[in-house]
Amino acid sequence: MADQATYLYVDGSRYWYATQPSVNPLAEERAERYHAEDVTEEIRRRLAEESKHRGDFSKVHAAPVRSSDVVDEPEAKLVILSPDYSHSAKTDSSVGRQAAAEILDRGPAGRNCGNMLVFLAADKKSQSPTRSCPKLLKTKRKEGHNTTAGPEWIGNRRTDEPSRHEQIVRSV
Repeated sequence: MADQATYLYVDGSRYWYATQPSVNPLAEERAERYHAEDVTEEIRRRLAEESKHRGDFSKVHAAPVRSSDVVDEPEAKLVILSPDYSHSAKTDSSVGRQAAAEILDRGPAGRNCGNMLVFLAADKKSQSPTRSCPKLLKTKRKEGHNTTAGPEWIGNRRTDEPSRHEQIVRSV
């Protein structure tokens, strides 16, 4: 209830109303103004930014557009599929699985080192909160709010821990 009420605040077991609207309902209202394509682009931008941290992989491919974007070399590579290609473990024909198969196919030339690719796709169940998160973060940033700690007038409602939406985006 506190997340949806515009003027209701919570601090542990304390509840109070204020004349200033709370951030979450305000951000959700303004987030509705963003187009789905803009949100997808924001997710792709963040994936490209995060792909610079490659860990143990020789290369990280973030949301490749064509199968030729993923080079065929004998080195372990991570392929993060576009947010348009989600995966559901309960079905054999998920869009993510089809996108991975297309990248592995690579047209008439084929792919020699397909077993060196590791694919990462968004979970279909988590996709709707993931798509709403960049909208919320963009809106909060435009309003001048720090998206990790929250404005001072919220009190102790938010902690230094990232929200569920922020964790989902970071895990992508």
